[in-house]
Amino acid sequence: MEKQYEKGKLYQWNGHEFVELEPSGELKIPVTEEAVAAIKATRKAAQIVIGMRPELSLVASAMILEAAQMPAIAESVKSYGQRVYNSVVNAKTDGDSQKQQQEAPAEAHAKPEQQSTSSYL
Repeated sequence: MEKQYEKGKLYQWNGHEFVELEPSGELKIPVTEEAVAAIKATRKAAQIVIGMRPELSLVASAMILEAAQMPAIAESVKSYGQRVYNSVVNAKTDGDSQKQQQEAPAEAHAKPEQQSTSSYL
């Protein structure tokens, strides 16, 4: 008799058959590369203290729970967010201005009827 598999369930091959995996209580949260580097550095420090290498999820969870107890964490989130989002805006702005500078010489040498013009409707 063939085993019935349910849609939406996760299965893993154990060498003989596919067995259903228990759902994990862990969530996946995207973080910056800078945050991952901090987690890895903390993991190394924890490895020295506890004598074994802890899982990244354990280290990240401990860091978040500790940070949640800090009185100034909201201000830290605000300043980090400003730094991250400002760097993205600045990079986009710099890229746009470089593109405009590259396009400007081509427009200057174009014939008058080929020059770009703006119109308002």
